[in-house]
Amino acid sequence: MFFTILKKDLRRGRTMNTIILLFIIISVMFISGSVNSMISVTSSLDNYFDKAGMPDVACATYNRTETQTVDQVLEKDMDKISKIEHEQIWFMEHNEITLAGNKETGFKSSINLMPISETKLNYFDENKQKITRVKKGEILIANKFLSQSDIKVGDTITLHLGDVEKDLKVSGTFYDAALGSALMGIGRMIVNDEDAQPFMQEAEKLGTKTKFYYITTDHADDIVDTLNKSDLSFVFSGKKEFIKSSYLFDMIVALLLLAVSAILIIVSLIVLRFTISFTISSEFREIGVMKAIGLGNMKIRSQYLVKYLAISVVAAVIGTALSFPFGDLLTDLSSSSVMVESSSNIFINIICAIAVVAVIMLFALICTRKANKLSPVDAIRNGQTGERFKRKGFLRLSKSRLGATTFMASNDVMSAPKKFLIIIVVFVLTMLPIQFLDICADTLNSKQTLSLLACIPADVAFSNNDNSYDSSRQSITDKYKKMEQTLADNGIPARVFQEMMISCKQEFGGKATKVIGIQGVNNKADEHIYTKGSAPQNKDEVAIQPATAKELDADIGDTITVTVGDKKYDLIISGMYDAMMNMGHSIRFHEDLDLDYNFISGAFSAQILFTDDPSEKEVEKRIEKIKDLFPDIVDVKTGAQQAQDTTEVGPVFDTIKFFFLILSAAIVIMVAVLMERSMVIKETSEIATLKAIGFKDNKIIKWHTKRFIITAVISAVISGFLALPVSKLIGNPIFSFMGVNSGITYSMNTLRVAVIYPVAIMALMAISVWITAAYTKRITAQQTSSIE
Repeated sequence: MFFTILKKDLRRGRTMNTIILLFIIISVMFISGSVNSMISVTSSLDNYFDKAGMPDVACATYNRTETQTVDQVLEKDMDKISKIEHEQIWFMEHNEITLAGNKETGFKSSINLMPISETKLNYFDENKQKITRVKKGEILIANKFLSQSDIKVGDTITLHLGDVEKDLKVSGTFYDAALGSALMGIGRMIVNDEDAQPFMQEAEKLGTKTKFYYITTDHADDIVDTLNKSDLSFVFSGKKEFIKSSYLFDMIVALLLLAVSAILIIVSLIVLRFTISFTISSEFREIGVMKAIGLGNMKIRSQYLVKYLAISVVAAVIGTALSFPFGDLLTDLSSSSVMVESSSNIFINIICAIAVVAVIMLFALICTRKANKLSPVDAIRNGQTGERFKRKGFLRLSKSRLGATTFMASNDVMSAPKKFLIIIVVFVLTMLPIQFLDICADTLNSKQTLSLLACIPADVAFSNNDNSYDSSRQSITDKYKKMEQTLADNGIPARVFQEMMISCKQEFGGKATKVIGIQGVNNKADEHIYTKGSAPQNKDEVAIQPATAKELDADIGDTITVTVGDKKYDLIISGMYDAMMNMGHSIRFHEDLDLDYNFISGAFSAQILFTDDPSEKEVEKRIEKIKDLFPDIVDVKTGAQQAQDTTEVGPVFDTIKFFFLILSAAIVIMVAVLMERSMVIKETSEIATLKAIGFKDNKIIKWHTKRFIITAVISAVISGFLALPVSKLIGNPIFSFMGVNSGITYSMNTLRVAVIYPVAIMALMAISVWITAAYTKRITAQQTSSIE
């Protein structure tokens, strides 16, 4: 009997059952795919590091500042070291590598290159095979460069270093465990030994040759402590755990989609509750009859549970099958820098599918309790339990100036808010992820974010073709002063400045660390934002990031010793600041402190700040004029573009946002169709009555559509108010991981977040409801007394 009832019920409620089926399929696919992807990336990272031969400690030093080698510094600790080796590499600036026709590559930071014979780690090609040779005239690039530059496999690039220049063909990409993550600012290229030789010699003369050391040890903390207390200046230094943590960002896509999976399950449960409630209330007569002939509550409820179990099992099987290709796609998207052996684990997918089915069945069991309240008398009373003696809503027809359909729609929503609560909850749940991603992308792409990148929010940024940061501080200042004068002579009042990164050592209370020191050229330390204390007011003061202060166990007011080259400076900590660099580790010097710029390890893009506050259009015009005035500078862009290029996170959020937008539209449309179809069935007698008194089909369709539009407007207002608080709630931990714990100013495009996105989804929902409501044309005036 149960299977006969089940068969008839599945056939009668095709639309609702199909939508529930689709929701469960999508839920299983998303949660299985995202969990599998995240577990695959996490578990593969250890395996990847082992295969690459990743050591316990890695560091790089400039030859030009190396007074002693790492081997010599660690000579007394050799009993703690299993193996120490190094790769000979050389650094090139992004503007020293061009595409055919001297076209910019799109690189945003320095690149290190090395001959194939110097490789000490294992590097793997796109087929996950170990790289052992590179043909003459060819070059291999780290796979992250495919998304971080305009270079593609097959392109020819030109390397310009001093007096050496050579064209090389990009023959492929490779996985680089040490520097391959998106959060690592520098990347790597591998060339043939013969091609590399003249560049190595030129780099030796220019002082850009470097040694990258790999140390295998069971005493990593002791080795790092020895290195930190030495006089060595590092371009890069970190333990294996630090390098591994830089790959956490590669899982952000999987983490975000896992959050979406949770939202999908919540929406599925909401839809399931609505469907069960609607089904039971519309089948009062059948339930009453079954109780009259002696069937117990659990027997009756099991009829519905069998139905939803059947739908859930079928959906779980389909969703599990789809989760394998979806998981592979997700893994490729979220972990292009991690060599994942396999992204499909059938047991994880099956467990996730079973978990989804179990949650749905448990929820269905709870929701079917409504059947316990029905009795045989309900079948006689046509489902009615008494008269209503209270007002239905707030609106009064006699006092309203609304049109008939608008009045009816508004009155329905106000008098039965619970009925439309589902669409409000679903709309808000699906809109918030889109709004969060948009706000985060806008925040990261805003020039104000430069304040979180240890820079001053400026209007324009550019790079120097002549690598002028290798010069003295005074020569750089003089150059920028001259640029300011040229700009002023051409009607552009502006300031030109740059932030320099200096290799240095910090010591306090017997503890030592080595983090990047920052000093502004032609700007002041008090132009930056500080979260605690104040900016350095004189050259004997320094500001510090909280993570570095924690490593030294120092606080504001303490005096730390900073070593740059062979000079030591006793500096008082005046304040603390946040910055998304080096995982939240750096210090900032006062602009008057005399530092040896031979120990510069890099520099941010030079910046131009217009002092007359021009409009965005005017800024764009001035950029073109600046290019003409200073042909020796390259990569001229707006401050917002500089922020986007530096973080490289905003575009990822934009991509995921577009995906979420499509998914949200699909979810809202399915829920709207389900609810409208249910309402048409339940309101058959009311619709028939309206037709009997003269309402046309078009009017009835408008009435039904306007109810959803009113509900969507309410939802849009709610999501609009929640967008910024929710973004802060979710975004703050992400920014904290990047080194920013406070001082974040979120940027929100109100028009796009609160109007364009909601209206777009609202329009799609209205169209789907209008089409679904066309079913009312089949209802005739003769069905006024229908209770089916």
